[in-house]
Amino acid sequence: MGDVLEFLNDGISGISPGDVSGSVMVAGVCSTGTPGKAYLLGRSSDLNALLGVGPLVDRLRDIFATSGQDSVVIAVPVAGLPGGYISPVRHTGTGPDGTATGSPTLNADVVVEIVVGGALATATYKLSTNGGSTFGTTTPTAANGQITVPATGATLTLSAGTHIAGDRYMFAVRTPIGPVTKTGTGPDITASGTPKAGADILLTIVAGGALNTATYTLSLDGGDSTSQVQTVPLSGVIACGDIGVTITATGTQVAGTIYAFSVLEPVPSISGIMTAIDQPLARFDVESVYIVGP
Repeated sequence: MGDVLEFLNDGISGISPGDVSGSVMVAGVCSTGTPGKAYLLGRSSDLNALLGVGPLVDRLRDIFATSGQDSVVIAVPVAGLPGGYISPVRHTGTGPDGTATGSPTLNADVVVEIVVGGALATATYKLSTNGGSTFGTTTPTAANGQITVPATGATLTLSAGTHIAGDRYMFAVRTPIGPVTKTGTGPDITASGTPKAGADILLTIVAGGALNTATYTLSLDGGDSTSQVQTVPLSGVIACGDIGVTITATGTQVAGTIYAFSVLEPVPSISGIMTAIDQPLARFDVESVYIVGP
């Protein structure tokens, strides 16, 4: 017997698993859908219940908002790779340029400043990972121009030439979660997990106090919508919806303190896309396949 494709009819939209010739297949990352499964959806389908949140769900909403009443879309979830990036280098000064490469492992705002000018291996520099608020010790440049930024996974490579004292090389290193910014006097929090969707998290402490006493509200969209007031659990662990990220609070919470951070959307890989749509394409005759990218 050949492979059997598992598909889901949501029972609400009235779509049946019959002929879907002429339909559009849309593939992308979402938080709760099963990668490689074909979801037959219509305008009345409960997208959040079936697929959660994420780029795939956002695009499906756009499609149904402009499509006909009887339109059918075949949605295929794709496994995503963690987001994260190293920004291009911003160079101030007249010396040679630099480039930043690597795989982000820690959030940082990197500043490299030339202290003593000259050629590589003669010029010296100092390094900051907090946007220039503090710097480390002055260090000679390497002959190959490479400067490893500790713990961040990033490397700055200075081009050959005569470097100028006072020149700065600045870039951001961003992991899939954070960094967390705090407004107020409450204790710091940590955010961790494996993101299944992007979000702009806003945690607001409503009533101060110890864990299991303090209360909070939580927003996943930067404050456009907010949860009801809830009590901070005794464990201090607060789930950020179903996006795969949790917040851990410790100590005595202070009313009015606001914590904000971004969660980057997972990114579909080419191999992940091809694996996910392989069986659905063999089963359904579709006019086009739309890939929801980053």
